[in-house]
Amino acid sequence: MYIYILLIILTGVIFLFRSNFTQKQVKILAFVLYILLSIIAGFRYMVGTDFSLYQGIYYSSLGIVYSSNFIEIGYLYLNKIFLLIGFDFQFFLVFLALIVNGLFILGGFKLSRDPLAVIFFYVTSGIYFSTFNIIRQSIVMAIVFLLLVLLFKNRKYLFTITTIPLYAFHRSVLVVISFALLFYASINPVLFLAVLLLVILVLYLPFINDLVLIIFNFLPEKYDMYANQILNSDGTELINLIMPTIILMFILTNYKKMVKLDTSTKGLINIFYVYYFIVLLSTKFLLFYRVSNYFEIIQLLILPQIILLFRGKDKKLVNVVIALCFITYIIGKLLAGHYGVVPYQFKIGF
Repeated sequence: MYIYILLIILTGVIFLFRSNFTQKQVKILAFVLYILLSIIAGFRYMVGTDFSLYQGIYYSSLGIVYSSNFIEIGYLYLNKIFLLIGFDFQFFLVFLALIVNGLFILGGFKLSRDPLAVIFFYVTSGIYFSTFNIIRQSIVMAIVFLLLVLLFKNRKYLFTITTIPLYAFHRSVLVVISFALLFYASINPVLFLAVLLLVILVLYLPFINDLVLIIFNFLPEKYDMYANQILNSDGTELINLIMPTIILMFILTNYKKMVKLDTSTKGLINIFYVYYFIVLLSTKFLLFYRVSNYFEIIQLLILPQIILLFRGKDKKLVNVVIALCFITYIIGKLLAGHYGVVPYQFKIGF
């Protein structure tokens, strides 16, 4: 746990003093954080809820015949290639960590005027730690994050075309196609609030469980393992709603100011709206939480935009408050057992 705390504090300090750095220093610090993030993620051993599962798939991949009811074909053959070359699972994890963290950080530079803030939120929002578990999906999430550049350039069709092949690594990526529609939509905040209240009411209707189960039956057979979870009335813990709700409240109260900051801000907010809906649904139906991961990455771009609304001393105070809140938030979640990454263990050597 100490290694996580040190990493979080380091990113927090860099976040607080980032305005003092030159562009060259920003790039150097981003590279240092990239290496640290990749070392911690790449050399982990038996850390993450699915570590043993993915390790087993890797070492048995040469004998696995592709089936649509099991692992996706792209990920399966990536395992086969690395194992055929002679690399062990630890090397494979280091490779994936370098790719995933690299794409998120590169995306931060391409998509935001404040890349060090993007890295800070990448760590403290929990997205970084979730990559320890959802290995296949994290590969897709990182690529999608970088592909957002296409939406920023109004190339929605190219975004859609380049997203579809990622189905070979995780089937749920198809929900990302909705980004191309949401990004250019016009969603009135008042309408959003009305729909939000309606969703909250619907969640407590007596027939909602049966309705969701019917939808669940149309999913691929590989999701049968979630049959006992989809109707879990507990869903995910409400702590997952705390930070999104705070962000949502700020967006709604400062909507007009935010959409004037950048032409892309309105599109990012639209995707965040859907993210909030999905997280809300996941508090009752657990399976929705996996889908929310794609929409969650939008926070990495919205939060730096929120900071841009402040100037001078107000901005410095806001930075301090945000740093303290997010550092406390992520440490609290780690201590509470979220992400399944505590205690940290590592293995060096291939």
